Amino acid sequence: MIAALLLACATNQSAPELPPPGEMAREGAVLTTVNGQNVTQGMLDSYLLAMPEPLRKQIEERGQIDMIKEKMILQEVLYQEALTRNLQDQDKVKVLLSISAREALSQALLEAVIAERTNDQAVQKWYDDHLVQYRKPQVNANHILVETEELAKEVMGKLAPDYANFGELAKAHSKDPGSGQKGGELGWFEKGQMVEPFANAAFEGDKGAVVGPVESRFGWHIIQIADKREATPLDDVRDEIEARMGQEIATEFLDEMKAKAQPAPAAEVEVPAAG
Repeated sequence: MIAALLLACATNQSAPELPPPGEMAREGAVLTTVNGQNVTQGMLDSYLLAMPEPLRKQIEERGQIDMIKEKMILQEVLYQEALTRNLQDQDKVKVLLSISAREALSQALLEAVIAERTNDQAVQKWYDDHLVQYRKPQVNANHILVETEELAKEVMGKLAPDYANFGELAKAHSKDPGSGQKGGELGWFEKGQMVEPFANAAFEGDKGAVVGPVESRFGWHIIQIADKREATPLDDVRDEIEARMGQEIATEFLDEMKAKAQPAPAAEVEVPAAG
């Protein structure tokens, strides 16, 4: 009797109502309200975090966050109307939701495995194994570009013994629109990236020296050789390496999973001899 009563009570208890598919936690500051439902900063943050990192950085750098917010608000309007029409109960929509969930979980798994296998030690090993790609002599230089040799010599005559005023002279005299107002800074470059007379002088000069005047088709250069190196350091190419490693790791992991999922070979059955 008691058992039957307990069973009846359990049967009468309604199961907790599940949120509709696609519902997000509405946390954080309220950005706007759509039909009584808050659209929040937490939801916007979730949208951004779900994007591939390069795309998210691009959106942030270009100041396009408001565009994403507007898209999210429009999607909220459509989402609410879809629920009003109970579209989530249609068989076709259920299949699409299931496919989306599978794709999201599959992608999350790949990203987790890539993150696990792209540690500092693995990145360093990849860099060392491919060092030939990055072993290219480079120079970090500043320059002042003027139109005549006479002006170049005049500017060189104004250089302080320690070249401390090189940047000021570049801002005052250089006609290079890209580097002039940055004190002549060119950053790191390989020999083939510069015109030949300029490149030869920069790569043949000593670190810390000022060489010139050097003539090229652009005019006359005064070149300050800030630094030299024989290879691109790991930190400068880490993002590139991690991206390439990610593709390799994903392919490798998929092969592992496919091999693991193959059915085991059938056991050999010994056939008894006739007679």
